[in-house]
Amino acid sequence: MPRPPMKRKRLRHTDHLRHGAIVHHSFACVKARDVQYREMKPDRVVMGRFTSLLDYLADNSDRFEVTTMDALAREQDEALAAPAVVPSLGYLPPLLRTVQQAVNRLYIV
Repeated sequence: MPRPPMKRKRLRHTDHLRHGAIVHHSFACVKARDVQYREMKPDRVVMGRFTSLLDYLADNSDRFEVTTMDALAREQDEALAAPAVVPSLGYLPPLLRTVQQAVNRLYIV
């Protein structure tokens, strides 16, 4: 069985959290040849990760409620005033992810 992507792995350890946020920018789904985005192509790695994340959230809808920031802001939830819990990711996984992203940003890849 293939190893789950890091986001899925992290989501398995969220039972103690009441709220979380995932921010995704549309420009993250393309590789631009220049800063003006005159030439670009799909970033299949990012698009694949995002699709996998959405599939995982849909498959685990009993554990995760997907909503918008606007809808969340409208709720009067006392848990929002609680101190933030920041999980420890260690050093190696983020470093490897950064290297992978740097290589993936190359337009020729």
